[in-house]
Amino acid sequence: APVAPTLESASGLWLTGRTEPGSRVEVRNADKSLGISEVAGHEGLWTIQTRVAVLTGMCFATLMLLLTPMGIWAFTYLHQSADVIVLATPFLWILQWSLFPLIIFFSCKQAAEALGNTTSALWISLLGNGLNILINPVLIFGCCSLEAQGYIGSAYATLFSRCVMAIAF
Repeated sequence: APVAPTLESASGLWLTGRTEPGSRVEVRNADKSLGISEVAGHEGLWTIQTRVAVLTGMCFATLMLLLTPMGIWAFTYLHQSADVIVLATPFLWILQWSLFPLIIFFSCKQAAEALGNTTSALWISLLGNGLNILINPVLIFGCCSLEAQGYIGSAYATLFSRCVMAIAF
């Protein structure tokens, strides 16, 4: 029986693993169509590049970052008070920056799950969400020598937890 490919490393730009030498490793799309495939080398090592997914996501995140001022400007047409707009602006800017590590994480997560490695994705997702839950009250209300950040602390906690999730993969 053929050996199932194992995922040994996943970064934002490539996946590497090991299987039988000369066998084909396939990453399928959600609709089960073939997405990317690679033939394992003579030592059974394989590498699949995920640059297109990451770069596409980064382009969309950059576009969102550029469109954020227009979104904030649109709040006036949604009949939001000036106080809400003033408070929402820094919060949205911080959340926009958190899209970049989130895209790296999701690109790695989807590729790993396509290879059958759902456990790593699960644990890293739980780590990131748990970290966000733990850091939120610390940054919002302050703790020990940390000054209370208020609602902005929630945005920073989200940014931090998303960075950890991207690095953990």
